[in-house]
Amino acid sequence: MRGTGVSTNLSSAAGLKCPTLLRRARVIAADLAIFVGAPRHGGEVELAIVIGKPCVDVSQDLALDYVAGYAAFNDISARDVIRGENKSGIHLMGKSFPGFAPMGPYLITADEIPEPQNLKLNLSVNGEKRQESSLNYMIFKIPEMIAYWSQMGLHPGDVLTTGTPRGVAAGRKPDQPPWWLKPGDVVEAEVENVGRLRNRIVAE
Repeated sequence: MRGTGVSTNLSSAAGLKCPTLLRRARVIAADLAIFVGAPRHGGEVELAIVIGKPCVDVSQDLALDYVAGYAAFNDISARDVIRGENKSGIHLMGKSFPGFAPMGPYLITADEIPEPQNLKLNLSVNGEKRQESSLNYMIFKIPEMIAYWSQMGLHPGDVLTTGTPRGVAAGRKPDQPPWWLKPGDVVEAEVENVGRLRNRIVAE
């Protein structure tokens, strides 16, 4: 995989006028460790969309024809780092530390998922469900997202991700127990009919 990630937020990002671009340095496999150092790390379940052939200036009607397959994706985020990056408007380091951006455990071919927009997704930590939603709530639907980013040219192996629903650790209120990930946690990001991605959290 080339490991290029494009995130289009779900209902929690109302007000966006176009899909949001985030570049990630790596994509790792399932059942591997995610290393955390700073105290404010959170997991975010998403659907990964893997491009299967050169994709340039495609229409929304044809966009899904360029998809090779789908996988579960966990957008691990270091919120302390991202808060600093917000000052420059560029999110890169806070989503690209070693072990971040796990994807898997399978790549399900596109012919097995005829309606990806209807998929349900959820995230749990140590068996406690923290996110549960449907891709129907995306602000920018999957064909729209592919068509938009095809303007800059997408290549086989490029990975686009859908963004995540409500329930992230960064969205917790001061009077609620914190949901930041800590060593020993087991995080499971699951997408209906696609797979359950399991990773363990270890100290950096």
